[in-house]
Formats: sequence, structure tokens, C-alpha cells
Amino acid sequence: MKRCFDSNIKKFIEIEQDQWLGEMINNFKLIFTGEFPSDEQVLAWKDCFVKLQKELKKLSSLEGHIIFEYLLPMEGGRRPDVVLLLEDKVFILEFKMKKTYSHSDLDQLKGYYRDITGYHRESQKLTVVPFLITTMIEDKKIVIDGRYNICSCNMLVDTLNTLLSGENLNIDPKIWMESEYSQLPTLINAAIDIFNNNDIKELRSAKSAGIYTALDKLKTISEWTTDVIKNTSKANSISFVTGVPGAGKTLLGLEFIHHSKGGSFLSGNGPLVKVLQYALQSRTFVTDLYKFKSEYTGNSKQPHTNIIVFDEAQRAWDTLQNKRYKKSEPQCIIEIADKTTKPCHYLGLIGEGQEIHHGEEQGIKLWREALRSSKKLWYVTCPESLKIYFEGLDNVKIKIIKEFNLDSSLRTHAANEYPKWVKNILENIPDEKLAEKIQENNFNMYITRELGKAKKYCLNRYKDSKYKKYGLLGSSKVYRDKSEKIDPGPWFHDPVSSANSCCSFKSIATEFDCQGLEIDMPIICWGEDLLYDENNWAKYTLDTKLQDPHKIRLNSYRVLLTRGRDGVIVYIPKDEKFDETYKFLIKAGMKTL
Repeated sequence: MKRCFDSNIKKFIEIEQDQWLGEMINNFKLIFTGEFPSDEQVLAWKDCFVKLQKELKKLSSLEGHIIFEYLLPMEGGRRPDVVLLLEDKVFILEFKMKKTYSHSDLDQLKGYYRDITGYHRESQKLTVVPFLITTMIEDKKIVIDGRYNICSCNMLVDTLNTLLSGENLNIDPKIWMESEYSQLPTLINAAIDIFNNNDIKELRSAKSAGIYTALDKLKTISEWTTDVIKNTSKANSISFVTGVPGAGKTLLGLEFIHHSKGGSFLSGNGPLVKVLQYALQSRTFVTDLYKFKSEYTGNSKQPHTNIIVFDEAQRAWDTLQNKRYKKSEPQCIIEIADKTTKPCHYLGLIGEGQEIHHGEEQGIKLWREALRSSKKLWYVTCPESLKIYFEGLDNVKIKIIKEFNLDSSLRTHAANEYPKWVKNILENIPDEKLAEKIQENNFNMYITRELGKAKKYCLNRYKDSKYKKYGLLGSSKVYRDKSEKIDPGPWFHDPVSSANSCCSFKSIATEFDCQGLEIDMPIICWGEDLLYDENNWAKYTLDTKLQDPHKIRLNSYRVLLTRGRDGVIVYIPKDEKFDETYKFLIKAGMKTL
């Protein structure tokens, strides 16, 4: 139970400021291991105390409990200023020493509301009411979206009285403060938990888009494949799991390897491998696909395990890109499985529309051709959408498993339809109503032509968090040679204060750096490689190595736009060549910052 101060309301309105402030500072030091609150923080506390104590005297006859600086578990220091427990209601109060409020102030409040209603177990059965209180003005009161109360402090109790019936407190403050809190972990934090044998309860309680149902199916297939009595034909198995960006495919793969006790998670996504190895301080749990190919292709050496996961399997290289081996990557992988004495179970994770590199354009078709050339019998388990790729092969038996399509995004919390919105705009289908629905679920979608505004928004919104991540993303065709080269490990994993962190705004991560990874609020620096012109996206034709360079550009922006957990900010440069792109994205429902 981490908070700086809590008491019943009657005690609070009688306490002296010095005594209250002393408790606040001492508990702050305990929570943050010896760290003192800043002068700015103490000044804000004093301002809040004087005004709130005066106002709550109007409620002296009402039973209730007040909590200051309640630390949200696993949120890296995020904490609402004040929580009031009255009757069967939870009131979140966020104070600002201002006459008015900014986008970041309101979004900060919305974030607290989303997280407390979504992840705080005790609050899920209660009414939660959010307030943003501006302390430098009086007699102000408005309601945003029918839910978020913006008012001056002298209007607080009048507003509360419209929501209260005069009943006694029906919430146990101690139980509320010690409630289970099940926030969705980042990919990196989840990988750390898996690596350290910790069960990821957060994903279970969040009903994580079918990840554990799919995991159970995969475990059953592995048990059958490796059972020499049941698998009489000694057939190999390969499973394919598809999913929208952020659906948890990589988490599923990591959990599957963890449960296999000895399997390998392979990825050709260099930055993802580097970030996970950096965070885990291990090079064995997650390894590079290139090293696996080099070790076992073209020789009689058998792999150390028969259970292997291939991340982003649709991005496997074709023969031309994989020319050292004179065969495609899937053919290398299937041939490695064919020479093992014990039947293998391989898992390919398939992202939708994320082929972004030369040599990746044939996608899943390469796996069909690789299986066709195999001399062994293969069982393919996949969702219905992939069945067409494997039909008609004499050595392949197909089983459809609907649970192998993960169609709900974890990365974007409640805004599961955001990937659909991204898909629509890249197909020239602006959908303002869908954008409004997504933003009602507190996934922010901003657009600006001033980069400074975007940076200021992130700094203001996340100033109380040590671990929330924000940073600059941009297309490799525009920014790869214009920005300081990043080291993916520190860029994604280091604390906010690190000069190598994404939060320093020193460098821009491209689609190659960030694919498969996530940050809380990315700032997408739009480039001239994808411009809207009159009635559609202008065709990109400059890269002659590619079969369809325009499709690869669209996929690159799909990756960039789907990295955010709390939202996204798109920065459009002030150049007339970008004007139509700016207008199109506003038409599609993005809000100006």
C-alpha cells in the first residue's frame, strides 16, 4: 500500500499543514527509496492542501476517505494527486496550478481513469469519476465527453453533491488501497517475467486476446508430435499463428518456448533480438535466426532442440536475398527439421502487412514451396486464412485452428480497433467515426505541424513516471542517414533519464529499429516517401530492387503507426508538399495538438 498520506475526511480537515506535509515528504522518501520531492512538487502539495482542506469542510458531515499520491502498481511512479472514496464511488482528483488546462493535462487524467477502471480490481465494481482541478481560477465548471469534470477548486464540492446521495461509505479503504492491479506489461517486461519463471497474471486477468488458449493448443500439438507412440508416422509439425500488430504474437512465442523447457526463440529482427538480450542479460533464450541458419544449414549437424519459434515468419527471405545458401530461409528451416531424428514442432508467427524489406515480399508463399520440397510428412496447423497456401501438397495434412488468429491488440489497451483504422487509412479509406470510437477508449491520436509541441506534450504528460517511454520514429527512406544511429537495447529499455533512452529525443528509430517493439507514445515524423496527392497515396517508385516498392512503403508506415500503447502523435513538416497528407489524416479523425 504505497501512498504519501491517507485518512478519513474528518481527520484531514482538522490536521495542521506542517504535520500533513511532514507525513507526505517522509512517505515519499520511503516510496522512492530516499529520494526527496522536488521544490515544485512541494509547492503544488501546499497549494492543493490549502484549497482542498477549505473546500472539504463543506463535507465534514459525510463519511469518506482521502488518499494523496496513491502509487499505481507497476506504473513506474505514476500516481493521481488525490483519490476520494465516498459512498460507493471513487473520485480521481488531478490538480493543476493553472487557470486553464492543456491536452496533456486532460490526457493524463484520462490515463488514470482508464487504468483504474480497467486494471484496479476493487474499482471495477465501483463508479469511478475523474476530476481535473485548476487552482488558479474560480467559478469554473465544464464536463468533457460527458465524463471528465474540469472545475476550479471552489466548485468541487458543489459538483460532488450532484453525484452523491448522502449514504455512508461503502468501500473499505484498506482493501481498496491493497487491491490487485493488473496492468498490461510491455513486451520487454513480460519477457523478463517469463525468463525469470514468473507467471504473467496481468495477461491472464486482461483476457489477453486468446494468447493462453492458443498456447494450450500449441502445447497439445507439441506433446503429440514428440510422442513416438502417438505420432506413428514420425511426422513433423509446423503451426502458424497470425495476428494484428500488438496482438501478443511475440509474447505467445516466448511463453511457448518457456513451457517447452529447452526450445529456441529465433528472430531475424535484429533490433528485437538486441533489446531482449539486453533486457534479459542473456543470449540463449532469444537468438538470431542468422546464427541458426549458419550453424545447421548444409551439413549433417542436428539442432540442439526440436521445438523452435520463428518470429515474423512472413518476413522470411527469398532465394535472392538468402543467396549465400542458394535457397529461401523457409527452405533452410524445413531442411534442418527434415534431418533431425526426433520429430519437430516449429511455430511461425505471422504479422499482417509487415513485410518492409527487400527479399520479404513473397511472405507465406515461401513456406509452401519449402514444404513442397520436403521428403517427410508434415502436419500444418493454422487459421482459416492461411489454409489456401498449403492445400494440394501431397506431403502436407492441414488442420484449421481458429484460435491461431489473434485479432485483438494488447499494445493499444482498450483501443482494439486502432490497427483497423491504420489499415483503412493506408487503403485510402478515412473513417472519422472509427477514430472517434478509438479515442473515446482513451487511445490518443494527435497530429501537429510543430515538433516542439509534440515533445512538450510527452514531457508534460509523463513527467511523474520514470518508466513511461516516448520518442521519435520515422521512415528509413528519410531518416536513416539523417539521425544519430541508435543502439536498440538502451533506446527501448534504459530509464527515462538515460541519454541513450528514446525519451532524450536524440535519435529517430526507423521501421527496422522498432518492428515488434513498442513505446507508450511515439512521435511519427512523416516523410516525403509517403504523400497523399489529390485522391490517393502517391505511388512510391524509387526503389527498383523491390517488386512493389509502394506496398513496402505502406507496410513501413503501418509498422511506425502501430508502435504506441497510449496513443500516437503524427508530426507533419511545415512544407506545402505535405499539406494534402495533413488534411487527409485530419479528415480520417486525427485531432490537432
